[in-house]
Amino acid sequence: MINWNYEKLESMTEKSSTYNSITIDYKILAENFEEIVVLLHTNGETIPLEFEDLNVACKGNMYDKIELPNIAEECKQKRQQLEEERNHMKLKHFSRDISHEEWFEFIDQEVLKFIEKYPQYEKILIKD
Repeated sequence: MINWNYEKLESMTEKSSTYNSITIDYKILAENFEEIVVLLHTNGETIPLEFEDLNVACKGNMYDKIELPNIAEECKQKRQQLEEERNHMKLKHFSRDISHEEWFEFIDQEVLKFIEKYPQYEKILIKD
């Protein structure tokens, strides 16, 4: 089990919508994180970038405690393609080929696509 800093998770939740159009409940995300990582890994998908922010509220590396199952080669290839697409967007962002607004929209869309595909995790979003 991952050792979370719950005070930091609460602080992150309060500041979640500073730049993004969605608000994440990081405490709920943390409670489901291991399950989400295994699910996405098994399906050959990448975890939304926004979820990676959890690492700042983890004592140690949040992936060290997660045991990932072996996956089919096609899932590995799918995951690699998704990572390449994301890296392309990162390069566009850091080279200023896209605006900050476009970058944050990309990050939000990853989360919204995740929720659309896996509605059982919609509780990680705080509805206004």
